[in-house]
Amino acid sequence: MGAQWFLTLTDDELAACSYHRADWLRIAEVSVGVFRSLANDATLEDAVAAVEAELGESAEGRWCSSLFLDPIVCRPKGRSVTNGQHRACALRASGAPVCVVDVGDEYVGEPRPADPWRRAAGDIAAFWAKYAGS
Repeated sequence: MGAQWFLTLTDDELAACSYHRADWLRIAEVSVGVFRSLANDATLEDAVAAVEAELGESAEGRWCSSLFLDPIVCRPKGRSVTNGQHRACALRASGAPVCVVDVGDEYVGEPRPADPWRRAAGDIAAFWAKYAGS
């Protein structure tokens, strides 16, 4: 349902949403860079300090820190996202191919496609094919 709703958003609606005002491509890039740079024994404070060193106290810095402090929870096997639908929407609209999320014990090895509208349309088609017998 989220993919179908996402496709209905106009450019003006996206621009009006405060979540979409930040540079989510940069946020995603920094989140992955910070994650990859952290030592195995790093703490959340270490992650936030690394984000602040990269982005400062900007809106992008606050949103990027939120990916560590209040992560988007994604369960790919269950095809669910919680605690971050608005941030996930902003990330999808930005075309960010990958960012830091909490996947628990489920590993995701492939980044999302760069064209979010094509992906959303594909998700909808797959849903209807499976559940409506089309």
